[in-house]
This record gives sequence, structure tokens and C-alpha cells, in this order.
Amino acid sequence: MKRRLITEAGIAGMGLSLQLDEGLRISISGFTDKQPELLAAALAALRVSPDEQALTQALDRFLRGLQNRKREMPVSQLGRTLSGLTQTGFYDEASLREAASQITPLAIYRVCG
Repeated sequence: MKRRLITEAGIAGMGLSLQLDEGLRISISGFTDKQPELLAAALAALRVSPDEQALTQALDRFLRGLQNRKREMPVSQLGRTLSGLTQTGFYDEASLREAASQITPLAIYRVCG
């Protein structure tokens, strides 16, 4: 489904990409009034249904990753900071921790169910 949607978007002059970065990032490009429909189709095709254990493990890995950033080489920390200042989609650690604390299987079901 994902591949077909990306192909159809490309034919229509739009771009759709899914990335795992600091969570799931969906990027839509192209100048058209059909972007909201493309986003709706992408979200409708997204199927996520983790059980409690898988969700707990994923959140633990995510939070440990945030903690490990503090141990990275200074140049890596600088790169992330500069990206956060010059690009969209980057959030400070406190905001990410707050968002992670609100994730539950029910919350995921409400968005993706």
C-alpha cells in the first residue's frame, strides 16, 4: 500500500516520504491543493498496533536514545543543535520526554486505529 501511494503521489507531482527519526516523520511535497487528501490517505494506510510490552520496549529505547545524546561527541551535539535551529521537525528533549509520557496503546489506537 505504501509503495503504491508514493508512486501515485509522484505521478501527480507530489512527494510522500515516511522516515523514522525522532519518531515517525511523514513529509509531503509539491505544490497542489491535494496535499490534505494525500496526508489523509497516508495516515489511513498506516497500521500500528503494538501490544503493551512492545510499546514499553519502544518507549524505553527512545528515552535511552535521548539520554545517550548527552554522551555523544560534542560535534554531533552541535550538529543536532544547529539542525534544530535551522530546520523544522526537531524538538527539545523536554518536549520529547513529555510527548513520550503520553503515549499509550489507547492513544495510538485513537490516531491509527
